[in-house]
Amino acid sequence: MKTAADGLEVVGKARAAGAANTALLADFFHLAVNGDDVAAAVRDHAAEFGHIQIADAPGRGEPGTGELPIQELLAAAQVGGYDGYVGLEYKPTVPTAESFGWIGR
Repeated sequence: MKTAADGLEVVGKARAAGAANTALLADFFHLAVNGDDVAAAVRDHAAEFGHIQIADAPGRGEPGTGELPIQELLAAAQVGGYDGYVGLEYKPTVPTAESFGWIGR
């Protein structure tokens, strides 16, 4: 699976087979590097996300080190109905404590 649509297709089949607790893991980094439209996936499916994990793309660094508008994507996910946790899956480009500087901006 490379796109949100691919994942949602599997989720739909799993739910149809009785796995009601199945949801999409919205991995913004992997969606982006696989060529998916991350903003469209968030806009159209945020309420269907079971979990979000983030890293900037390219490079897999903390938010602000690549091209993904991660703050905007997270805000859009909340507006769209996502109310869960966000996992940080990035490789810090600075000492780890400093890599959290983007939080709260």
